[in-house]
Amino acid sequence: MQSARPLIVERILQADLGFKKVLGVSNAAAILQQSFSPPSCFVWRSATRANPETMDAGAVLQAVRVDYGLIIVLKQEKDQGETEDQAELLSDQIMGLLLGWMPFSGEQQPMLYSGGAAIPDLERNLLLWRDTYSLTQYITAPYS
Repeated sequence: MQSARPLIVERILQADLGFKKVLGVSNAAAILQQSFSPPSCFVWRSATRANPETMDAGAVLQAVRVDYGLIIVLKQEKDQGETEDQAELLSDQIMGLLLGWMPFSGEQQPMLYSGGAAIPDLERNLLLWRDTYSLTQYITAPYS
């Protein structure tokens, strides 16, 4: 099963939304270990869930939902409402790129939005906005 992470990164880069850095990372903790200047966007595969398998003509067919986390990192301005407005605008622009998108040919469902939340980082004077998108792909294998 392919990861959509590099394709998500490429799609955001091509949209030229004004990010100084768009990067795939291995997990959320790796973000603050990166060297970056806000605004930046980081993408990682955050979870995988398999649905019960079904039998299909001598093979197992299983739907697998993969969640991708995206964190938008912004410098916290004096007017915190302005920073949150910027996070909302960037989040909405990314949603326009990803919602309903089908990054692979073959068996899959369109990408869905799963939710978002603010993560203030007062020590670094940053606002991190996390969105989660899910993509369901199908895996199959013959009985052996």
